[in-house]
Amino acid sequence: MIEVEILKENEAIYDYALEHPYDPDDVEILENIIKEKEGFKEYAYDDEHPDKLLKPGDKVDGYVTIGYGFRYINGKEVKAGMHMTREEANNYLHKTIINEYGKALNNSVKVPITQNQYNALLSLVYNIGYSDLKERTIIKLLNE
Repeated sequence: MIEVEILKENEAIYDYALEHPYDPDDVEILENIIKEKEGFKEYAYDDEHPDKLLKPGDKVDGYVTIGYGFRYINGKEVKAGMHMTREEANNYLHKTIINEYGKALNNSVKVPITQNQYNALLSLVYNIGYSDLKERTIIKLLNE
């Protein structure tokens, strides 16, 4: 009985997504969630020790990150001593979500999805990256 209910619910979501396609430029809610969850750091830091100021030459246990958890800025690895303003971080977050993560997701998802599903998948891609996205189990299952 539960399986029938799940199928009906999935059909309803699918039908809704067909009638109300997501807008790949409507990422404000996701951006706010990322900002809240990641927090903002204006100087490069070790993501294993986010409250410790990272100086050039310091031992790093995790990844060197900046802003809202960025490991790369314009394709270049974040280095100790780097600085980023909140405005720069906001602009970079918006640009990368739409131009990088969004494009990778749009090229991988082949079925209609809702805005909330799109934002959830973008959040996942933000955290795991988008290399080989089409080969990820979640994308394969979604596209079935």
